[in-house]
Amino acid sequence: ITTEEPTVVEPSFELSVSGITWRDAMLSIVASDASATYVCGIISKSTYHDECSSTPRNIVDMRLAEWNARAEKSQEWSTGEEWKEYMRQELMSGSNTFEGSQLYQMRWSSDYVAYCFGMSHSGELTSEVFVEEYSTLSPMVSNNSFVVDVVATTETSVEFTVAASNNDPYFVSVQHKSYVDCYGPTMAESYE
Repeated sequence: ITTEEPTVVEPSFELSVSGITWRDAMLSIVASDASATYVCGIISKSTYHDECSSTPRNIVDMRLAEWNARAEKSQEWSTGEEWKEYMRQELMSGSNTFEGSQLYQMRWSSDYVAYCFGMSHSGELTSEVFVEEYSTLSPMVSNNSFVVDVVATTETSVEFTVAASNNDPYFVSVQHKSYVDCYGPTMAESYE
């Protein structure tokens, strides 16, 4: 009786990016095998082209270096293979859709590469690296204007109200005056 070695089929992943805004994007991953485990992430397009485009496997090496660096700083595990504990925290399986901002803080009008590769719980690479390039949008300029009313101040806090002229989203931050000193009364007089 002759038996043939079973053929191992490495999983494949369909990686897509949609719902792109000025600071986020929806990543969708569909695995060819629902039980396959994988790691996904985002890097800048310039990093990808400088270090990985000719050899996408370099993304895996970058992640291994990251997990090893984190393990070296931690005294939590002492198994001799601490990097695997960090890797396991990021493993996914099945099909997933999530906001890219859960993995990477994106900037507007910037280019990125989402990636995905199969990896087992024991740290073995089980697939090629799949990538999808995309660009975040430029923010839309709002004609919103604001009236800020300082209600009360103390040595360590400030209470204030903000009245906006429309319903466009906006961000409020309380900073020391030196934080905004570089901004002039007009864009031409600002350092930015």
